[in-house]
Amino acid sequence: MNGNDSGRGFAAISAAILRCTRVAEQDLNRGTALTELGLDSLGVLELMLTCEGELGVDLLSEEAPELRTVGDVGDFIDQRLEVLRAS
Repeated sequence: MNGNDSGRGFAAISAAILRCTRVAEQDLNRGTALTELGLDSLGVLELMLTCEGELGVDLLSEEAPELRTVGDVGDFIDQRLEVLRAS
């Protein structure tokens, strides 16, 4: 991953969370648990679909690890972007 793309996943998921929830920006960081955001599995799915559309990358796959924090989601998005660039 080149330096210009580092953190793109975290930025994307953070923006989606801020649009779709009542969480204040100052309360959102890489360590924030998804459960702290009041998101159930459907809420996480909706956020992932939003990021898929915005970034043009497939995030919903059997390869997806268990995502517990905002940072986990951001890192997973970055990994998927790297795979897309490499192909």
